[in-house]
Amino acid sequence: MMRKEALKFLLAIKIKELRLSRGLSLKELARNSQLSVSYLNEIEKAKKYPMPDKLMGIAASLGVEFDELISTKVHPKLRPLVNFYQNGLFGKLPMKEFGISETDLFDLVSYDPGKFGSLLVTMQELKRTYDIDLPSINRAALRAFQETSNNYFDDIEQVVDKFLSDRSWPVTKYIDIEIIRRILIDEFDYVIDENILS
Repeated sequence: MMRKEALKFLLAIKIKELRLSRGLSLKELARNSQLSVSYLNEIEKAKKYPMPDKLMGIAASLGVEFDELISTKVHPKLRPLVNFYQNGLFGKLPMKEFGISETDLFDLVSYDPGKFGSLLVTMQELKRTYDIDLPSINRAALRAFQETSNNYFDDIEQVVDKFLSDRSWPVTKYIDIEIIRRILIDEFDYVIDENILS
């Protein structure tokens, strides 16, 4: 039996894939099914699971049977993705460490679920074959994210900007290591061990 969250996720993926395969915009599907764009958007982001009457309108607008739309059967290429979500692995990824919200990850997954499913199968096979643990996969993903983002993390940059602003320090000026040392000790109660950090 599929969990409710997994059902919402599966429906979201199926509706979006069917809509795109028919060349329909969200606005066109909304008009055809007599639903609002914002409501359909929430369905496609797995935030809502519509009532049967609304699902019938969506199914008719997409040219599929109601039973096909709500069925838990999926194309084989989507099965790894559904298993991934149903097993709760979706929530175990350290997305916050990567600066990625759950919505961002869902958008990535729903952009091309087939390719994302292939990536999951590859990762599972690597884990099985080479006995790689989840923390190692997470570290590799973080390194890849850092490289593709030019090592830029928006939240860290904001904290740095505030830190410099509070002290009226220019962004481009080199700050002497002794000043940093004094701030760490005086303001943040750090103990600096010169032997370990030689």
